[in-house]
Amino acid sequence: MLSLVGIKVVLVHGGGPEINDMLKRVGKEAKFINGLRYTDDETTEIVQMVLAGKVNKDLVKHIQKCGGKAVGFCGIDGGIIEAKKIQGDVDLGNVGEIVSINVDPILVSLENGYIPIIVTVSSGIDGKTYNINADTAAA
Repeated sequence: MLSLVGIKVVLVHGGGPEINDMLKRVGKEAKFINGLRYTDDETTEIVQMVLAGKVNKDLVKHIQKCGGKAVGFCGIDGGIIEAKKIQGDVDLGNVGEIVSINVDPILVSLENGYIPIIVTVSSGIDGKTYNINADTAAA
């Protein structure tokens, strides 16, 4: 509906409940500090797997089933999101803050009639993979 009236949509998502479910399945406890998920190396792999591999593709499939055109991206793809480790009083592990956004893949998708669906797992300026809070990234 929005695209019919000329509004171009970019969907940015997380998937906390799905991550928590997978952590529980592998016997790992979810840990939160000040509302943010503590993300050690093992949790980072699970976050990437669940969000980029399952949740993102499920959203793409749902939009396409409803007649829309969608393409899924991880923040790593095309260097869409570049991040650095959040520095603060408490170590959050591999939780990052955005340094830059490469809008080119997003714009190409929009220009070709697709809804870009972006999960906020990103590449770090240090070569690591970071989990970015989806609400923060969407803002």
